[in-house]
Amino acid sequence: MKKTACLIIALCIALSSVSLLSSCTEAKDTFPSFPDKNEITKPRKDFYSRPLAYFSDVQYNRPDVEAVAKSIKDVAAQIQGGALFQDGLALIKSVEGGCNDVNTMHTLAEINYMRNSIDEFWSAEYDYMSASYPTFSKALEDLFVACAQSDDRERYEDEYFGYSLLEYIDGGVYNERIISLMQTEASLEARYMEISESTVTFNYKGITGTIDVILEEIAQTYGIETREYATAEEECYALLYNTLMESRRPIFLELVKTRRLIADEMGLDSYTDYAYSAMAYDYTREDMLSLLSSMKDTVYPVYLTLYVRAFRSYFYNKAPKESRYPITVNNLYKLYGELGGSTAEAYSYMLDCGLYDIGTADTGRYGGAFCAYIEDIDAPFLFMTVSDNITDYLTLSHEYGHFLDCYINGGTNPSLDLSEVSSQTMELLTVQKLSGILPKEDVRFLEYYQMYSSLDVLLTQGLFSAFEHLVYELEYDEINEKNLNNAVMKASEMIFGKAFYNDFGDMLIQHTVVYPHYVQSYCTSQITSLEIFFKENEKRGLAMDIYIDLLTRDSDSYLTFQEELAALGLSSPFDKKTLKQIIDSVHYEILGSHYFKEMGGLDAA
Repeated sequence: MKKTACLIIALCIALSSVSLLSSCTEAKDTFPSFPDKNEITKPRKDFYSRPLAYFSDVQYNRPDVEAVAKSIKDVAAQIQGGALFQDGLALIKSVEGGCNDVNTMHTLAEINYMRNSIDEFWSAEYDYMSASYPTFSKALEDLFVACAQSDDRERYEDEYFGYSLLEYIDGGVYNERIISLMQTEASLEARYMEISESTVTFNYKGITGTIDVILEEIAQTYGIETREYATAEEECYALLYNTLMESRRPIFLELVKTRRLIADEMGLDSYTDYAYSAMAYDYTREDMLSLLSSMKDTVYPVYLTLYVRAFRSYFYNKAPKESRYPITVNNLYKLYGELGGSTAEAYSYMLDCGLYDIGTADTGRYGGAFCAYIEDIDAPFLFMTVSDNITDYLTLSHEYGHFLDCYINGGTNPSLDLSEVSSQTMELLTVQKLSGILPKEDVRFLEYYQMYSSLDVLLTQGLFSAFEHLVYELEYDEINEKNLNNAVMKASEMIFGKAFYNDFGDMLIQHTVVYPHYVQSYCTSQITSLEIFFKENEKRGLAMDIYIDLLTRDSDSYLTFQEELAALGLSSPFDKKTLKQIIDSVHYEILGSHYFKEMGGLDAA
């Protein structure tokens, strides 16, 4: 695999603002649990196709981001001043270390902040790195512009960057006003991240504290099995939700206004235009809105039918009650080991090198999961907070899909959509192959849950995406609570045909607030992932073969998301006939009958 120049990775990150149990006890004895990171001294395997990279070897040191940015700007100025190609190339390579350092420390600050957001040191470091990043982004853009406008542009493309610099030939988009606005944006995002279920405090009947503190005191007074505790728990969570929304709404309003100003300063029609470019989407706003609008006639009716006829009673009666976490990682170790190849290799690599942080929920700990890439050691890192139920298998397999993609491709990806295909397909294929590893009833539950979850992703993330498209079209003086609430109702009508939602507070999840226009990639990739999943019905092993082929990309081809799909004979997620066929297959998977064939055919409009 050709290694992409680190400055490409750095600029992509900068422009996108994304850094980033059971009854089977024998499994615990046969397959090792995650090793203690502090005790890892040597690998258990010797077959890795990439150098070993231990997370424990990476130490955080706050970088002087302004100094790194200045050194990059100096290089850009010398190239613009007519430096010979070999001299310019040497200058660029001289700042690679600083770029790697900024990216690595940014990632480490984020990981440690997610581990414990109430730690004052990591909170301060996360704030510093987030606020400093726009300055770094501007410097990188200056360098790209200098190389693009150089007489040696083609040599810079071919011998270092590896892709066309034409988009920078007319200059960059950053100026001092934009940098200032982006710093404001980063500050607002940091304020949002500080507000979580584990940190926000409120008062309940004279008791003030976080929800854990309040419920613990009530449990000590009445007992956890009492009616008083159950009532208090319900009332506390309602108060918690209201408190969270009261804190988050004004922050989101200011973020939307700030992003509108950024778009205006860039000369764009909307912030959506900027986000589509930064995330390298290879389709238009109109394509996405057309897909979202089609869900009320395809995804939603099938979801309703399956929920009423299958999911509701099954989940109520069949959901495993006992905790499954202690063997989750071991069972997946077994599963991926049996699959062999890069799937087994990357999982062992993750274990041996301690490239993970998997833990139970705790005060200040981020209650989700993500995969990051650490530049200094050229390796991915998996973070996950477990929920102590069987669906942890799905969460871990999702993030491992990202980890595997990064392991194979060195942390580079041509599109966000393709990145999410790597994770959502791994979820589906993992469930498909758990038979014989978990008890039969657990596998069946996960199969049902995964089909339900796939439809839910399309509808829920589709709702968030429709909301974002409407909100970021508003002019600055139109951005207020009334119009944001109207956007929620219009988005709900687009997805469900009815205005089930009317409060923009319901739309405020981390992705919509901190990573605008990210969630639509969950919709596009879910359609592709389901298409790959159902390929298994054509030939045993075909789905996994297609999945690995999709991950094992030619670094010199630089195909877009839809081009990559077409190269493997997969459909565009924007093909409405394909969406109908896939949703019809979900219906058949659960009930053994076809929905759209019975309603007039798959070809019916």
